[in-house]
Amino acid sequence: MSEYLTSTQVYEQMINQIEEETGTLPPNLPRGVPPEVAAENPDVQAIIAPRLTMLMEIANSFLVTIIDSMESVPYGIRWICKQIRSLTRVRSLLSSLDANLMICHSESTPKQLITLFAH
Repeated sequence: MSEYLTSTQVYEQMINQIEEETGTLPPNLPRGVPPEVAAENPDVQAIIAPRLTMLMEIANSFLVTIIDSMESVPYGIRWICKQIRSLTRVRSLLSSLDANLMICHSESTPKQLITLFAH
């Protein structure tokens, strides 16, 4: 069984299983719903919650192991990790700015946008 995390994949997997078990789909579970509708389904939320918890536990364990062994990691590897962190922060900031520009573009003048992002 695949451990999907996206609401649409979980929803499709869930309705496929229901159809396999019962032979039909209930009318309140149509195929091809948008991600927002799939994410609002309580059954989908109940399926995703423990998967997210498990993923967070694995990621946390991984990070704790890295942090605990930091002193034994050679300087070159630590420097590479620092560069990756810096580049990730810049990329994240640029993505946020792009999203804000798309939202504000139709509603703001260029002067308002410059003022908005100058702060």
